[in-house]
Amino acid sequence: MPFGRGAVIFGSLAAIGIVTAGCGTPQQVDTAANVASTADTTVSSDVPAGPAVELRAGNHGSEDRVVLEFFGVDGIEVLNHSLDEKPPVRGGSGEPIPGMTGTVFLHVVVVGVPATMIAPTSPTAYDLPIVKSAVVNDIEGGTLEAGVGLAASVDYEVKVEGNKIIVNMAQGPLGR
Repeated sequence: MPFGRGAVIFGSLAAIGIVTAGCGTPQQVDTAANVASTADTTVSSDVPAGPAVELRAGNHGSEDRVVLEFFGVDGIEVLNHSLDEKPPVRGGSGEPIPGMTGTVFLHVVVVGVPATMIAPTSPTAYDLPIVKSAVVNDIEGGTLEAGVGLAASVDYEVKVEGNKIIVNMAQGPLGR
């Protein structure tokens, strides 16, 4: 099921849209980093010129979903994923990421990503039952790590569908 576009920052150009289909009740909390002024700015949801990843989340009934959609990249694979109480950190420096919220964190590592990948590096806050924040916290050596802040431990699944990595989460068992 397709999703609408979420907010992604590309240098000084902000591409903002509304997540509309496939997530039930989409949520995104506006922050200074992901709000564009419409006075002299054209708001667009065009696909970026170079390799990029877009991160979005939404709710559908008892489940929350996070999607990483890749543009200009073929052959992405999930290397591993884990759920723990350690918030994501910046690769290389190990510094904490200000703005990440949650009590439990899902870490997803993706391979097949170019070093020139454009990604949102500031956390996006969500007001969803499960998902509280998400960020791409590291792109290095052909890998990308995304961190998702959660309200509590969850049952989850991670799957690859074409150029998307989809993470479905539920407080109880997933309805599959």
